[in-house]
Amino acid sequence: MNNAHLRFHVLSALALPALLGLACGNGDTAASGSAGPTGLAVIHGSIDYTSSLLSLVDPATATLVHDNCLNSGSMAPQLSQALSGDVVLPSAPLPGHPLVLIDRTNNALVWVNPADCTVTREISVSTGFAADPHDVVAVAANKFYVTRNSTNLKPSADPSDLDEGADLLVLDLDLGKAVARIDLSPYATGGAGINPNPDRARVLGGKIYLTLNNFSADFSQAGPGRVVVVDPTTDTVSSVIDLPAFKDCAAIVPVPGQEGALAVACFGAPADGANQINASGVALIDTSVSPATVQPLMAAAFGRPVSFADLAVVSPTLAFVVVPGDFSGSPPDGLWQFDFTRGVPQKLLDASTDYVLGGLVFDPATQRVFLGDADAQSPKLRVFDVSVWPPAALPAFSSDPAAGLLPRNLELY
Repeated sequence: MNNAHLRFHVLSALALPALLGLACGNGDTAASGSAGPTGLAVIHGSIDYTSSLLSLVDPATATLVHDNCLNSGSMAPQLSQALSGDVVLPSAPLPGHPLVLIDRTNNALVWVNPADCTVTREISVSTGFAADPHDVVAVAANKFYVTRNSTNLKPSADPSDLDEGADLLVLDLDLGKAVARIDLSPYATGGAGINPNPDRARVLGGKIYLTLNNFSADFSQAGPGRVVVVDPTTDTVSSVIDLPAFKDCAAIVPVPGQEGALAVACFGAPADGANQINASGVALIDTSVSPATVQPLMAAAFGRPVSFADLAVVSPTLAFVVVPGDFSGSPPDGLWQFDFTRGVPQKLLDASTDYVLGGLVFDPATQRVFLGDADAQSPKLRVFDVSVWPPAALPAFSSDPAAGLLPRNLELY
């Protein structure tokens, strides 16, 4: 699900009562294994978000390798139910580089063999409630951590059911099931009635860093941004990093070339109306010092709130973020580049309309940035060469020419 779909749910609640290479960024090497990503996965969807389709792209050649690798139109063997219309990908390659899909509606992780597009495994991440898994991260090949965004209002009386939600769920892949959970409810910000809504996660220096959205159940209230740090050797929260200037923070990515640095994208709270932009922007976190420091780049420099989902960082002096447009279509979405050392953003392109750009990915091996453009009339993947200055647009191409579905989420695996 890209920024448009996620934000659609928030705004609806208010209105109605995203085969070569190096590891992705410093800190991801340990989590991904010694080899680099083996490909680029693209999740497409119908315009009404009722169906999903997976295609595979070779980032080295920026060409389509396999269209319609898997889709929600039929029941694949090994699946308990067909893919839903809400499928996303882990935000960073996993150890051993498996191709794993996160089916949010079906509350499941799905393993796909990219060689023949067969489903090889499925593991549930919920026992009877809509857990809304948002990301998967790992420091070892047999142990995954899943951010479960939703809070279960009626959990089982048996804590061994692990059905409370609002947590980091621990999966033992040797056993093929969840074995523990790290409760994140105590770390929500904003006071009573605010849920933590854990979202994206990354591994850096052997620790897991994950963002909290901090919303009330009806999204009418939001707490300040926060990053929670988890020690995977003990499966406990070791510290938190507060982002007091921001709200609704999600995407978190390492900063290549700056040891111990992470960048976090924050959308601001839509319920704040005209003041939303005042809590939106990009936070640059330096974890190499204790306590960690936070350098804010506020969205006022972009003229509108920036996407919470679409952030790509090439170096401390070059990063990209999507700036969503208005639901009226004017202004449209924009792709912006900026420099952490100077904080001077520059618009790189305008989309055809609003909420079509998403799935922003940087591949350090090819020095290319990939971006999904879900324009219903001409869906495509946009490609930029960031090895040159200024960044150069390369030929765009369709990642689903057969069905023409819309590219909404893409990640390296």
